[in-house]
Amino acid sequence: MGKSAEGPARQPRSKIKVITDALNIPSSIINNAVESERRTRTKSSQALSQPSCRERFRTLTAPSDKEFETEAYNLLVNEGGRPVYPISLLEGVSRNPENYQEMLRPWLDILNANPPEWEVFMKQVRSWREFRQWQKFNREDFGDWDDTRFIEVGLAYNRFVRAFRYEYPDYTEAVKKLLEQHGFTQSFQFHEDPAQQDKLTTWIEYLGFEYWQLEWSTRSIKRLQSKYDGAWETLVESGVLRLDETAEFLRTD
Repeated sequence: MGKSAEGPARQPRSKIKVITDALNIPSSIINNAVESERRTRTKSSQALSQPSCRERFRTLTAPSDKEFETEAYNLLVNEGGRPVYPISLLEGVSRNPENYQEMLRPWLDILNANPPEWEVFMKQVRSWREFRQWQKFNREDFGDWDDTRFIEVGLAYNRFVRAFRYEYPDYTEAVKKLLEQHGFTQSFQFHEDPAQQDKLTTWIEYLGFEYWQLEWSTRSIKRLQSKYDGAWETLVESGVLRLDETAEFLRTD
């Protein structure tokens, strides 16, 4: 956190006489003005160190993190999603998130963060809504194609089409081939209308959506690895690194 901006520097008292003589103003007026400004600045500084009225009001009225998480949980359930854990565990998760890191891990932005992350239900809501849009695109419903909220979903769909649906135009067959690569061989058939689809089939479809995200990320890492290796070699040869500054050290420092 950066230092707060300092106020304007006060004119040294030794120069007040010069100023008053030049302006033909009694020095007592300047002295009183300087002293008044000093008191005002002190009061302002004290006020800044206290919560503002708005902040105090927000503290009294705004929902707590647990309340926000509960709202997100209910939203996810109402939209048909599946929370990563039951709401009955919320108190324990919020108090001791480090004890639940393995359970929360798929939804954490930073592993081993300090303090630990634990608010994940809104992330699940966003993912579930993206999946619902994915369902539409793969059934050739492109009514929301230009909606900026779903740009990433559109990109994911286009990549999936190039990777699987050119060879397997039927959406169900394309997802079967994707999931077979990850050891999932259970039989299923997607419904043309997602609203008419049973929960198990919808969950299998969501699994395909998440596996495609994973596969594309893995492909991107492999594609960029050679560039990373080349850049790292150049950095090492430059001689600017200390002996203990390894690639792992720089990633975690």
